[in-house]
Amino acid sequence: MMSVSSATETVAIDPTLLALIPVLTVVLTIIAGLTGAWIQGRRERARWLRERRLQVYEEFLATTDEFFLEGSDAEPGDQPSEELLGRIRRASASIHLLGPDRVYVYAQSFQEAMLESLRSGSEGTAEDARLATRRAFIVKARAALR
Repeated sequence: MMSVSSATETVAIDPTLLALIPVLTVVLTIIAGLTGAWIQGRRERARWLRERRLQVYEEFLATTDEFFLEGSDAEPGDQPSEELLGRIRRASASIHLLGPDRVYVYAQSFQEAMLESLRSGSEGTAEDARLATRRAFIVKARAALR
């Protein structure tokens, strides 16, 4: 008769390693928490920037439209209101601050085309250029909001 003996081997783990396991677990948990907070912070900032840019772009378009309508109805030699000019400057400066730069460049091009259209009586190629630069600004602004 054959006897089968079962031998169980126990592996001894170094006590220093046993002491380090909880420390490593805590360190990894802290790293994971900090990484998660950093990612969430970046998402929140991107969302805030998109919302703020949208607000500024809307303000710029509304103000320039108001400026154009006021200028179209004005008599030769009339000056736009200082309040309206101030709003356009603030909206333009906000676009410059919040960026991106390509949207600011298109905003400036739109303003220049709008002024040229007003000087020429809102007709012909100057008006076509104003409308084209307005559309180009909107396209760039939408791209910046994605």
